[in-house]
Amino acid sequence: MKLVGTQLLFARDTFRELWARLKRPSDEGFLIVLPDPRPALFQQGPFALSSGVQSDWKIECDSFTDEDWETLAYKIGTIYHFGAVVGVPTGGLKLATALQKYKRWKYPVLLVVDDVLTTGASILKTMTEVGSGSKRGYFTFGVVVFARGPCPQDVYPIFQLMEKCNEASEDLRTTG
Repeated sequence: MKLVGTQLLFARDTFRELWARLKRPSDEGFLIVLPDPRPALFQQGPFALSSGVQSDWKIECDSFTDEDWETLAYKIGTIYHFGAVVGVPTGGLKLATALQKYKRWKYPVLLVVDDVLTTGASILKTMTEVGSGSKRGYFTFGVVVFARGPCPQDVYPIFQLMEKCNEASEDLRTTG
């Protein structure tokens, strides 16, 4: 990417990409390295999550690259079998797109995906809406990239974060 003869580098460029750009002189002969424009995946601060829950941290999946989504889709596609996939707006749409190539035609299973689950209300709503409108005989289940706590029935996390881990560790220390 160029801006008035100055090469721009982002912090997430790989070493090879950086080295290749450094070896090519820019039009003006100087280089500017900018911080990565994507947000951090895990962020601290007061947040109102899309579920309405207030939290002192959040997971920002907008930081994922297309390659990240493709890798997650590959992993989900090798674990679960499905004939159709739907993403929960808006967090699950990129993952649903990446999962399209893993569909098994004529397989009577509908997969609903989302990026982050907090209460489960969004994915359950989508599962109910698309599940009731799908062909008879389709089984509907959900997969989320991150679950911030327990998942509802028929929803499975790739990564599960438990808010109560510190309390559980304390219990183990006092009883064990």
